[in-house]
Amino acid sequence: MSRTGFWSSPNAHLRCSDAEREQVAGFLRDRAAEGRLTPEELDDRVGCAYRAVTMGDLHRLAADLPGSPFAMARLRRPTRDLRPGLVAIGVVALIAVLMPGPLWLLWIGGVAVALGLSIAVLALGLALGPFVLAGAAAVYALRRIGRRRAW
Repeated sequence: MSRTGFWSSPNAHLRCSDAEREQVAGFLRDRAAEGRLTPEELDDRVGCAYRAVTMGDLHRLAADLPGSPFAMARLRRPTRDLRPGLVAIGVVALIAVLMPGPLWLLWIGGVAVALGLSIAVLALGLALGPFVLAGAAAVYALRRIGRRRAW
């Protein structure tokens, strides 16, 4: 039998389960029903399937038959689950998109408050400035008058 294909797979050395042995035996029986195996070959391969220890042993029994349960195993490579990485990228993108909005609002709000306070102080200064100056001049004049009388 062929020793290529699954032998290069990292799974060839793994121990097989009873369910996997039964799956290969069923597969062999189906191929024998199609006329692809003689009754002697079927008995020999099914016996080997039940005695198989590793996945590589099972593969050797079915590798030369069409529709082998291991045919796709050779083509498929284990893939990593990309969902956690995609979620992390999505969160970072969401923060990158949404954060400038609140930051700009905070900055604009801060500028608006500072500008409003500046305008209020300026308006009060312009409105009350002459009165404050007149009051300060009156207090100064009264103090000066008070000092002259004390002499």
